[in-house]
Amino acid sequence: MAVSVASVAPQWIRASLEHKDGRDPLGLQTTTQDRLMPALLPDINELTRRARYLSFYAFILDEYRKANGPLVKSQLSSYLKAREWELGLAVLRCPNKCGSAPVGANKLRGIDLGADKLPRGESVDSANGGYGLYYRTTMVAFDLSVPAGRPLGDSVTPIDVVSPRERARNLAAAYRSSIAGTDYFTRYWSTTDPIPRGVVEELAETACLCRLEQFTDERELLSEAMFVAPDPEVEDATEQRRRSIAHFLTVLDTDATIAEENSRFRQLLWDATGSRSSAHREVADQWAGLVVKDLFQDALCSIWTHLLREALAAGGLDGLSRDGVDQVLQRLTAGPPALDPNGLATEQLAALKLSSHPELLRVEIEQADTATAGLAGLLAVAELASARDSTSWRTITSEGSSWQPSVQQVAVDVDRFLQARPTLTELMRWVVRRYVFGPHERIAYSKLPDFTFRFRSGPDGLRFFPLDGRRFILAAIRDSTMTTLTEDLGYRTGEDPARVTERGHEFIQQVLG
Repeated sequence: MAVSVASVAPQWIRASLEHKDGRDPLGLQTTTQDRLMPALLPDINELTRRARYLSFYAFILDEYRKANGPLVKSQLSSYLKAREWELGLAVLRCPNKCGSAPVGANKLRGIDLGADKLPRGESVDSANGGYGLYYRTTMVAFDLSVPAGRPLGDSVTPIDVVSPRERARNLAAAYRSSIAGTDYFTRYWSTTDPIPRGVVEELAETACLCRLEQFTDERELLSEAMFVAPDPEVEDATEQRRRSIAHFLTVLDTDATIAEENSRFRQLLWDATGSRSSAHREVADQWAGLVVKDLFQDALCSIWTHLLREALAAGGLDGLSRDGVDQVLQRLTAGPPALDPNGLATEQLAALKLSSHPELLRVEIEQADTATAGLAGLLAVAELASARDSTSWRTITSEGSSWQPSVQQVAVDVDRFLQARPTLTELMRWVVRRYVFGPHERIAYSKLPDFTFRFRSGPDGLRFFPLDGRRFILAAIRDSTMTTLTEDLGYRTGEDPARVTERGHEFIQQVLG
């Protein structure tokens, strides 16, 4: 039977818009990721989690140079990914059963790790592998590697190379010496043959990410790379990194559960008084500012999710008139908990009697997941903006993004609006239009042709779209990263519960007094 031409879509046609959920629909995560974390913990990314990878990559880049590898980016990329794969095999076969997660772990777990011979492969499907994804920025910042395109001597290097600085050479040499006597390095390094499982397990005994405790010289070199500025122009960033890591250890010393409990970590960041010294008070105030920013995020998130639920239930897929939108906004004030939409906003929200602790309040708001709880959180943010009075506190709480204001600006905006003694409904309308409608549309338009709109305005109102309406998550604040790095450097134990070591206490004393 003949098929109608009209019923068959041409295979060369594709949609001009691709619908995606988008990860940061109100532009709040970017404040943490792009502004706050680089200021709080410079040059250490969320997934730059294992100190020994810095030694490993210095060694790999040095070996590639020693072998006269082609000065071609794709060739270096394949070399890096192959070596990451082999180290990953060793980590997953570690006799200590340390549980370390190597670069490319997902691909590696797809093979039979108990086989007599283990295959060669490449770690991750990305240029320069895990080095490019997770560690390159840090390696360059610590002057352990020189990126492609940067001057090196009298020329410009076409590929990433190990830094000529002595600290980088020493670090490469330290890692090389740890594996120099293994069958892997002496017999299998320059082949592409499958590697016997016993050879991989022998390599793991010296090369695994967990083995720094037995290579104290290498560990000292890593500490120097992280905490000693190679040049005067990076002294401020290095000192900030030292203070943040030391502050993390003081918080860990208060309650070891923070290594597993993110909310408890945030509680203690707020509670920390920083009484050791003025330097400690400064860094404690910085991290406390991050806690208030995340309260702002989850307050808006609860308003956001409640709005989407109500709008879709009211027929938002077909479009809501301006009056229809106003009706939805008024329904947001119904709770739970139930409040009087025509009552004075400050009185109605005060009656909720939520926690005065910013982190405990954030958790309550997240669990309530309603717009009224979100409003209470927003008013708390405005009050907390003046909770501390230090330069470091105001610096962090004055950071916003291109999409959302800072905590300090929120306080100014909210205080000004409250002077008119608005009703709960009036406050809800103002907050949604100020912090939700405008930012989301600007963000979604900026991402076209990826279509990430949850709603879109037209001449007659708003039309809503059935993309993901669940809560968006808080951006990572490096607690997991600091947990593993401090263990690698010998500042805390890996036991459960963890504790700060003597070496860690010495570091705290040196940095914070």
